[in-house]
Amino acid sequence: MTDLTVSHLQAAHARPAAEALARAFDDDPLTRFLLPDPVQRPRVLASTFAAQIRDGLVNGEVLAAFDGDLPVATAVWIPPEAWPMSIRRQIGVISAAMTPGLRALPAALRAGPRFVRAFSIVERLHPDRPQWYLSLLGTDPRYQGRGAASRLLAPVLERCDALGLHAYLETGTTRNLAWYAKHHFVTLQELRPLKNGPPLWTMERISAAGP
Repeated sequence: MTDLTVSHLQAAHARPAAEALARAFDDDPLTRFLLPDPVQRPRVLASTFAAQIRDGLVNGEVLAAFDGDLPVATAVWIPPEAWPMSIRRQIGVISAAMTPGLRALPAALRAGPRFVRAFSIVERLHPDRPQWYLSLLGTDPRYQGRGAASRLLAPVLERCDALGLHAYLETGTTRNLAWYAKHHFVTLQELRPLKNGPPLWTMERISAAGP
């Protein structure tokens, strides 16, 4: 078993990183609610995550764990000055996400309006204070349990503590609540952004040096 290395992701690795994230989120309850077709789900997810990664490369910080040259876990961090997203950024990300290929396009178009609605609801819940936003974190299932995700949190959380900044995220998986709690995130609230959809939890980490 080779050791994983952690570094900043480069644009050339955006697509394979997105494909690894698609595998990581394949069993996520909200993902399955939005994209019930198991054949089309990976294509739409990869397109969506690639768009988020590219936005993070321009406006934030994207860290990845590599097995050799292959990205197997990725974290997209958005700094305080880049959130909330401008309308122009939102349109750019959504437009890029809606290009999963002809075969998967119908599934993307069906999920698109509900995704936008959920995003707008969740966006309004962000605490009104400077924070680093963990917009995306996932590890290819084949590499889970090797500490990759924790290593992708550490550099930014250390910076938050040094600067007195908070960190914030959402998760749709109950098992993640305890995992993030180990990194000193606390649950703020449980919500259901989509009618008849699964729950989503918002979490915040208060900086050790913060007010």
